[in-house]
Amino acid sequence: MTKPKRINATPSKRPRKINGRGPPPRPKGLAALKAAVELLGGQTNLAKAIGVSQGAIWQALNGHKQRATVPGGWCPKIEAATKGKIKREDLRPDLYL
Repeated sequence: MTKPKRINATPSKRPRKINGRGPPPRPKGLAALKAAVELLGGQTNLAKAIGVSQGAIWQALNGHKQRATVPGGWCPKIEAATKGKIKREDLRPDLYL
């Protein structure tokens, strides 16, 4: 006698890993800048920490035509301000590899 098939089987509730191994990938580029803003509690706090205006942060986040990427000079300052939680390689992978 064969076993009956399970109907409406629920999938596992455990979070899946990317490709079955390791932690999920870190955010890159402007997503990493947004993560830094959230980590430090807002655009103004990040701006004060790295020595730029809040408007400059806003322009970078919103893809202003002159700031389509995070300026390279900000990357080490953001890494220091976030105590290494946001890496410079994540902000500008084209410059820091």
